[in-house]
Amino acid sequence: MGAIGTQQAAPLKSLEELRRIGEAGPQNEFVKEWKARGEKVVGWLCTYVPEEIIHAAGMLPVRVMGEVGEAKEAEAYLYANTCFFARSCLEVGLKGGYDFLDLLVAGNTCDPIRRLYDVWRHYLSTPTHILSIPHKLSDQGMDFFRGQLQEFQRVIEGIREQPLPEGALRDSIALYNRSRKLLREIYDLRQADPPPLSGAEALEVVRAGWSMPRGRYIELLEELREELK
Repeated sequence: MGAIGTQQAAPLKSLEELRRIGEAGPQNEFVKEWKARGEKVVGWLCTYVPEEIIHAAGMLPVRVMGEVGEAKEAEAYLYANTCFFARSCLEVGLKGGYDFLDLLVAGNTCDPIRRLYDVWRHYLSTPTHILSIPHKLSDQGMDFFRGQLQEFQRVIEGIREQPLPEGALRDSIALYNRSRKLLREIYDLRQADPPPLSGAEALEVVRAGWSMPRGRYIELLEELREELK
């Protein structure tokens, strides 16, 4: 646990905490405490969804994920050959696992996600929004996506019932970039032989960040980086 090598290594405290949060997913204590305070939680389905805009509005971004196992109920709404990720996410949603969301945001990135979004919008009570993603890198594509992000910000501000605070988006971008930098440093440490963190453990570290406040996530990443060193 926490290292690969010929000797048994002591468990890394920060890794154990990240693993516990990641395994709990959207049902972890951070999400529950957030909702108990009456704060907003926004679920996202695609990495093209800018968490920074959600965070800048004082809301908690949470990645919508499925669960290991069958998705029999979801197959009544999605074809059996639809990717299991989409079917599993819908399965959890149909069973009420995401009833706490104040908004679900998807990206128009692939057929399964688009179909999942359409079914969710029609059959579940969560308000929804979708971002159209340009498929070519060009000036026109950038202008189009900028418009999509501005529209998304207006949706978030509508839920918030007021504009984003001055400078909040800039601060959120800096915070998220800080977490990305720390993840890169942790990935770089895995180049050692033997690596101090396995691939499966690295995935657990990333997964934890999908459903917890970014400030606390950064603290744990900083602790993990030092422990790994």
